[in-house]
Amino acid sequence: MPPGGVKDPGGLGPTGPTAPRRPGNSRASPAETRWEEWWFLNRHAYARVERKGVAEKTGPGGPTPFLATPLGAFLLQELRGPAGIVRAAAALAIGKAGEPTLAPLLLPLLEDPDPEVRESALLAMGLSRASAVVPQILAVAQDRVRREPRLRAAAALAAGLSGDRAAAAGLAALLERTGEEAEVRGAAALALGLLRDPAGAPALLRAAAREGEEASVRAYAIAGIGHAGRDGAASLGGEARLAEARALLARLLSADRAEDVRRAAVLALGAIGDARDLGTVRRAVASDRDRMVERFGRLAAARLARGPAGAAPAPEAAEVRAECVKALSTLGNHEGRGFAAMALGVLGDPAAGTPLRQSLLSEEDPSLRGAAAIALGLLREKTAIGDLLRLAESPGEPTLRAMAAVALGLGGEATSLPRLQKLLESSTLPEVRAAAALALGLSGARGTAAGLLPVLEEKNSYLRLSTILAIGALRDEAAVGPLITRFKAETDPETRALILVALGHIADRSDRPVLPSVAEWMNYLVHTPAVDTAIRLY
Repeated sequence: MPPGGVKDPGGLGPTGPTAPRRPGNSRASPAETRWEEWWFLNRHAYARVERKGVAEKTGPGGPTPFLATPLGAFLLQELRGPAGIVRAAAALAIGKAGEPTLAPLLLPLLEDPDPEVRESALLAMGLSRASAVVPQILAVAQDRVRREPRLRAAAALAAGLSGDRAAAAGLAALLERTGEEAEVRGAAALALGLLRDPAGAPALLRAAAREGEEASVRAYAIAGIGHAGRDGAASLGGEARLAEARALLARLLSADRAEDVRRAAVLALGAIGDARDLGTVRRAVASDRDRMVERFGRLAAARLARGPAGAAPAPEAAEVRAECVKALSTLGNHEGRGFAAMALGVLGDPAAGTPLRQSLLSEEDPSLRGAAAIALGLLREKTAIGDLLRLAESPGEPTLRAMAAVALGLGGEATSLPRLQKLLESSTLPEVRAAAALALGLSGARGTAAGLLPVLEEKNSYLRLSTILAIGALRDEAAVGPLITRFKAETDPETRALILVALGHIADRSDRPVLPSVAEWMNYLVHTPAVDTAIRLY
């Protein structure tokens, strides 16, 4: 969603405005320390929706340019709309099409009177993967005279999103520039990681290790190491450099005094995914006095124990599962137990299904039952489908029913889809109907969008907004016309912007959404405005 957009605690639909952040504020709010916040920011990595995207149109002259399609022409028109939130959403949707030739059309928006439009235009230029505009993006990032720090930080992130390794030198110079604002340097560090260019690794390692450095800059440098390292040694410059990075992260996790640095380090070790770090992470879970290191560490341990796709789990996987199961039932704080449930879902061990079902059925706290539901959805646990359906259709607490519905969508079991459609059509509670719509979107089932389109005419705005997101998640090109028609009938700028967000999902031709991946496996409790905005965009 454009800056200032809306999000939900379960991570799958809008419920209210995102709270503003203060630069450099590392003190977490109660909501941020709950499993729901982690799930919201990491959901795209686990939704497992087939990303169909807009089909390439090929005629006698080759592929049809995006602007020659009805969707492209419509989005271009909305770049000139009267509402800033709509212009920002249109820019991002155009960027998601990933067509480099479109990036120059966004350059005039860098002088837009609305700062949110300027930020979105920069991110969109990065998403377009257009090398031609990277010099202009870097020029904004480096302009301390005309540009405010938040916009310059957004420009640094955009350079990282561009994938153009020619930006590495400029980003490294920003990171190491004396007197540069911490917000800009932190964004440059994160962007270097997104580039996955070995040339940027030395600057990231120096920033992460530098004593006296701002904790936010170090945390983002660590996140950058995690982003680069998840592709293996090559992105960091070879096996020796990867070993150096892992050793640094282990040292920071065990001995650094800054909580934000230790939190970032344990997540980065999980992102890199080397099972040799499992012992280091498990020791941190058991001994660190900071609860968020413990919670993030459980997730990292689960990822390390699971191993890469197609590989056998680590020998310690059963021990990690047992530790999470024990935490799920015995920890004295509900937030930690919720993270333990999430870790069991990330672990992917079918043996976790039984304790998660017990938690789903016997816990009193709705949030814990919701965590068990989502984890069961991540496991695609077929034995839990009946339990989840009964919970979603029960007369119980609406938020819990909504999470059960979402879990069914994550599971993607075809037999549950008719029941979800019926729930969408027959429930009297907007929250439950919205979750059913989102679950149908998450299922990725072809033809599902047709059953969602009538909901766009409903009076309840929450239901409409959630359904718009669900239709976008399906990425069904047949929905473009109805969404444009709904846009023209709407007068509320936020609803119009969300329709453009959905259209951007449909326009996106990537296998996985690029922008949301910025938030994956990073310490989101470090707050700087530009990064906060970027990681919460739909």
